[in-house]
Amino acid sequence: MRQETKQQFKKLEWSAILALLCAVLAAIFVYLSYVTLAERQAATERRYQSYLLAEQMRLSSDQLTLMARAYAATGNTKFLQFYNQILDIRNGIRPRPENYHRVYWDLLMPHQGVPPFPDGQTVSLRQLFDQNGFTEQELLQLHAAQASSDQLADLEKNVFKLVAQNKPKTDGNYVTPAAVSQLYGEAYLQAKSQIMSRVNEFYHLQEARNAASVAHAVNKNNLMISFAILSFIGLVISSLFNFRVRAQFADQFIGDLQNEVTEQTNIIIEKNQELTHAFDLMAKAQKNLIETEKMASLGALVVGVAHEINTPVGICITATSYMEEENNELSKMVSDQSLKKKSLENYLEKFDQSIKLSLKNLHRIASIINNFKEVAVDQDVDVFSSIDLKEDIQYMVDEVMLSNQYNQNQITIYVHCDEQWICLCYPGVLIKVLRQLLKNALIHAFDAGANGQIDVVVAKIEHYYQISVQDNGKGMQELEQLKIFDPFYTTKRNQGGIGLGLPIVFNLVTQKLGGSIRCTSVVGQGTCFQIKIPVEGKSVDLT
Repeated sequence: MRQETKQQFKKLEWSAILALLCAVLAAIFVYLSYVTLAERQAATERRYQSYLLAEQMRLSSDQLTLMARAYAATGNTKFLQFYNQILDIRNGIRPRPENYHRVYWDLLMPHQGVPPFPDGQTVSLRQLFDQNGFTEQELLQLHAAQASSDQLADLEKNVFKLVAQNKPKTDGNYVTPAAVSQLYGEAYLQAKSQIMSRVNEFYHLQEARNAASVAHAVNKNNLMISFAILSFIGLVISSLFNFRVRAQFADQFIGDLQNEVTEQTNIIIEKNQELTHAFDLMAKAQKNLIETEKMASLGALVVGVAHEINTPVGICITATSYMEEENNELSKMVSDQSLKKKSLENYLEKFDQSIKLSLKNLHRIASIINNFKEVAVDQDVDVFSSIDLKEDIQYMVDEVMLSNQYNQNQITIYVHCDEQWICLCYPGVLIKVLRQLLKNALIHAFDAGANGQIDVVVAKIEHYYQISVQDNGKGMQELEQLKIFDPFYTTKRNQGGIGLGLPIVFNLVTQKLGGSIRCTSVVGQGTCFQIKIPVEGKSVDLT
């Protein structure tokens, strides 16, 4: 990297650090602005609540006076009940209505008046004073005002006794001049004024304190907002500077990159020419390798066929040679007229054995050749059509179970197919594949006289059918699993097996049915062949 590019990179780093720092400061001051705004709102709320409590103190005193004067003037016990309710609410004996600081008692004055608010908590006015966080001086004024109001309440209760002692006139009204005069007397008014002066002093103290608290919160909030704005301005400036440095760095970097690309392009052109030459050599080598592999596969196949046919051919030649010698011996005895009945009988017995032995081995040769022909899937002639998997597979299983060839073991075969699935394929090919897998399991999975079970499970998964042939037999070793689809590989060669069944199955499934087949096996737990074929089948006539 050139020196100029390094300097530009350092500038870019510092501008990015500066922008990040401004962003962090802006975030911090925005958060502090939010916090101070909450403090400002809290101070305002405390100021408002303080005002409401003081207003309740004043209103309760005024309402007590109103109810006392109304009772003294009218003698109506409704006002006495209201008076007692006001005292009970203030002293925390009765629940305090919600929004009690608003209009309340005036709405209860008419006959059957309804309270405008539901009842709230049962708490005295003194408790509300103590919980609000007032200063000691403020609480002293409020408590003094309440004490004076309580003393005034004692005077009002004495007035109520005077009202109760009077009797109504014929018109139903009470005449209580002494009670009314006391409630409007100088002493009563002085006591009332003392209460209001205490409340007024409380207003003054809490207003001064709350105003200072609100002003402090406002100043603090304004300061945080100012710092946040300055941080945002710094962020914008640093971002613009960072953008400019980035543009300069990008121009410098693009220039260096173009030079580097030109150099690398020339190198790549040279490497490409070398690779082209190497690819040509590899293609030729691959072609030779494929031809070699084909010849090796063909050679292995020829060796396998020759190995399988060689033994029965040798037996036929041996039997024929032996009968040739016997014929010569018989002809000699006929010429010498020394042929005896016993000799002729021995000859005929040997001739019969030789003929049977030759025919048996010739049939084996024909069977090997026919099975070898089936390895080529084009030999299977079948019509592309639909097959009912559940019904046709069950029919094939029943046919296999009824065959005397496989009845030496107590093997049970079950078909598991939940629905009537219809598959488009080559039905004959599919049934042939499944029959061969069942035969393979019956021959190889269980020892003579063994009990066992084979499950044929049909399932539909997305766009293909999955058919599994699972036995609980003796299973296979890993090496056997790797060779089971190889031609002429068999573990039953001494019992007549030639090893072409599974290779035929593999070719039919992969080429004719357009599917796949795989085998999994665990020694002692059984073997599973899993076939997957397309739902829509393979609509190409390969016959």
